[in-house]
Amino acid sequence: MCCAELIKANTCIFIDAGSTYLAMAEYIPSDLELTIVTNSPQIASLLSAN
Repeated sequence: MCCAELIKANTCIFIDAGSTYLAMAEYIPSDLELTIVTNSPQIASLLSAN
């Protein structure tokens, strides 16, 4: 099981900076209703492209 599968819809999560978190962010479904806060420009860029 991927840790991204544990994220529930309609929640707010914080994703810290780092290569492991960047890899995890790639598995978050783009159709999941979710608020994500991050201090990583790379993760923000990845998620805003979805």
